[in-house]
Amino acid sequence: MIKVEFKEKNVIITGPTGGIGKGMTERFAREGASVIVVGRNEEKGRAVAKKIVDSGGGAHYIKNDVSREEDVNNMMDKTVEGYGQKVSIQRRLCIL
Repeated sequence: MIKVEFKEKNVIITGPTGGIGKGMTERFAREGASVIVVGRNEEKGRAVAKKIVDSGGGAHYIKNDVSREEDVNNMMDKTVEGYGQKVSIQRRLCIL
């Protein structure tokens, strides 16, 4: 098994407020990543980011609808501005 280190890494996670996305967000934070929480529901997104920060981790919420190109461009601009170029984008896996 390959072990990937996330300590001091920056990870964007879309759909982080429930299900697999929330689990991924919590796991990356436990592994030491700074998590950029990206979603449409501001209340839930801020709550997820706050929980990580309150636990001693790094997190930031960006309100965003990834189905809109303008929002995605804005998300990337804000992320690079705040965290630099070294960011990993993680999307939820959906199996039908």
